[in-house]
Amino acid sequence: MHAVRRVKGGFTLIELMIVVAIIGILAAVAIPAFMKYMRKAKTTEAINGLNKIYIGARAYLVDEQQSRGALSQTTPQFPEPEGLTPAATCCARPGRKCAPHPVLLAANPRNRPRSAK
Repeated sequence: MHAVRRVKGGFTLIELMIVVAIIGILAAVAIPAFMKYMRKAKTTEAINGLNKIYIGARAYLVDEQQSRGALSQTTPQFPEPEGLTPAATCCARPGRKCAPHPVLLAANPRNRPRSAK
């Protein structure tokens, strides 16, 4: 009798499922790492951009002081820093919330009364 030979022509379903599971595990590890890498790269790019702005502003200020002479002071073009929080009376209200500013409240179209139709 002749032996019947089976020709193996592809992958079994189990083999394909194992490959899909391995790809899923790799993606579960790689995607958060990629997101962290992108966040770090964007943060570094922003810091470098701000550093270039600072260096340019400082070079401009030094150049202006040198061109006007050492005796004259160049007034800074940036406003003086103010406090980060509003006045202390604001937070004395119940719930430690500030009252809305009337001009800003009126300027917002969402706060305007609706007309009757």
